Amino acid sequence: MVHFILAIALLLTLIGSMKHSKQIFLLAFLFLFVFAAQRYMFGNDYANYYQIHSRIINGGISPYNGEYLFTLLNALTPSFFYLIILTSAFFLFSVYHLLLRNLPIGYAWIGVFIFLFNPYLFLMNLSALRQCIAMVFFIFAVDAAYKKRWLKYFILLAVAALFHKSAWLLLPLYFFIHDRPVNTYGCWLTFFFVLLLVYVIDLSDLIVWTAKLFNDPNYLSHAQTGTQNSLRATLLTSIYFIYVLYNLPRLSGKTLVYSKVYLIATILGMLAYKMSMFTRIQMYFDIFSIIALPLIFYDIQSRGPVECRADRPLATMWDCVNKYAIPVLLVTVYFLRYYSFFTNPMWRSFFEYQTIFSTL
Repeated sequence: MVHFILAIALLLTLIGSMKHSKQIFLLAFLFLFVFAAQRYMFGNDYANYYQIHSRIINGGISPYNGEYLFTLLNALTPSFFYLIILTSAFFLFSVYHLLLRNLPIGYAWIGVFIFLFNPYLFLMNLSALRQCIAMVFFIFAVDAAYKKRWLKYFILLAVAALFHKSAWLLLPLYFFIHDRPVNTYGCWLTFFFVLLLVYVIDLSDLIVWTAKLFNDPNYLSHAQTGTQNSLRATLLTSIYFIYVLYNLPRLSGKTLVYSKVYLIATILGMLAYKMSMFTRIQMYFDIFSIIALPLIFYDIQSRGPVECRADRPLATMWDCVNKYAIPVLLVTVYFLRYYSFFTNPMWRSFFEYQTIFSTL
């Protein structure tokens, strides 16, 4: 059922892109909204959020220390199903807005493919309600930073942190979100520095110290557990890291901005080789892959055919690989991760789709 829903939504967006029809594109997101809004016991965190909502509306103490807006949202929604409807609408139509505002309509379906077939973007955000809401505010905050509206950026992140306090970590990124050109030298420095962070430098003390700042035993427990992502997952993530980093010096404007933000996601995904807790912060940045990657594809295609130069055969070969082979590889990795997700018992709660009508 889940696979069928995602495939139909992707097909609709493909038709919408081919016909340059925003109406068909909107229909696809309405379809996804119905799927998300009427879900029941879908996702690992659903039951926990359900129980806590019942406790709050019955006068119990909220466990969301410092996350006052999410507590208030629970208190104001008389039924948990209303909360699901509201958060689903906020999430999906913010993504719809992000796609159509920043991508050529002919490339928007690629963003939807990434959104749907990377399970950690669409499906996982249906489960992680608090961080999903905070992530959406960060989406708008990035746009504010790009337009150099620092006060709006700060306000949006302050609101985000009142839904999920990890959003406070994003405040310094205002100084990184700009469209100043990146040179090749800077990219090489970034490449080697990330390799050192992933494979050489010990970050455990810094992570534990940061977790203690939030005064939350759950954060500290995750930081001290030390679970790690596999080497395989790290190597697959490094493909996206290298692809974005290689193309960065040729990019400009919003393509450069969103690519830099997504680059952070790939770095955090690689750092998860040391501690999987990094993937929680990665969620804030990973959503920008639905914009960054299609814009990079568009930028490469707009340059025209690869110029064959006899004096630079290696450069010509790499340009061909960059234009044709790596995009195919990236798509293949998405399918592999999709398959891995739906064969991993850890995510069993996503395998079967139930609706609220099953409770009647």
